[in-house]
Amino acid sequence: PTAIGLNNIAGRFGNILSHSEVELVVIFDERWVGKKTTSQEAISSLMGLQIATSGCPHTDYLKPMARYHLPLATADETLIRTTGSYFLRQYYETKISDSFDLELSGLADLYSEMQIVNASIAKRLRASGEFSELNALTILDTFAQVIPIQIEDNLDDVRLLFTDSASKHNKNY
Repeated sequence: PTAIGLNNIAGRFGNILSHSEVELVVIFDERWVGKKTTSQEAISSLMGLQIATSGCPHTDYLKPMARYHLPLATADETLIRTTGSYFLRQYYETKISDSFDLELSGLADLYSEMQIVNASIAKRLRASGEFSELNALTILDTFAQVIPIQIEDNLDDVRLLFTDSASKHNKNY
């Protein structure tokens, strides 16, 4: 399903160099987001949204994040959105079963599977000569590779945002 969904994107950006500067404007009902960026980052954001909504069982966990899409999200924003979405899913699943993955090991597993999906997509893009899209996919795959590491190493960096000490000291982050 993911490859079929990406057919809507593949080939549309073949004449654009990956590092060309573009001005991306994304219009939602509630707001608009705009940024001068590279074409590969803009395409990557679009591909991420398409992959999340493709109907693929391996990317189904991304669907809530697609509903609240944040174009051109930073690594920290992606970490917060990903872990928050995963914990909400865990919350709803505890209504069915008693298990809750506080260690986020299941999330790390999902992103390991995502790397396999990305490798399959990359193979197809490489075969069709869609290099702008391939470079954009590389950005998404970097997130898939980094999220498990960030879970282990970087969640402590944002801990103060969620503890009483941050509010007591009235720190602005």
